[in-house]
Amino acid sequence: SSGINAEYGDPKKKLFIGGIPSGASNSDLYAAFSHCGTIIDIIIPPGRRLAFIEFAFPKEAQKVLAMVSQGSLYRVCGVPVDVKPFTPKGLPAQNKAIGQSAKGNRVPSSAV
Repeated sequence: SSGINAEYGDPKKKLFIGGIPSGASNSDLYAAFSHCGTIIDIIIPPGRRLAFIEFAFPKEAQKVLAMVSQGSLYRVCGVPVDVKPFTPKGLPAQNKAIGQSAKGNRVPSSAV
């Protein structure tokens, strides 16, 4: 097993986009992010001002996150949006999970 949750696909290919303007469409999001890579899915939950974008390759989503960390601003319909890594609901964010398991689950060598 590769450790990737089949229900969600590869979360590294996906981004959470928060604060999208009401009335924004999939094509508005596509226009804002398509220059970053090949978009294979866009989901805007009804009545919510957020979206999920899935790229064909993890490196494309990571490129967007790298640009954001360097201060790039992405706009949808002219409105700046909040771009974050996608975390599947019910699963902890990866970096937190790794930190906890590394500290919490190790058995001291003296106890073996």
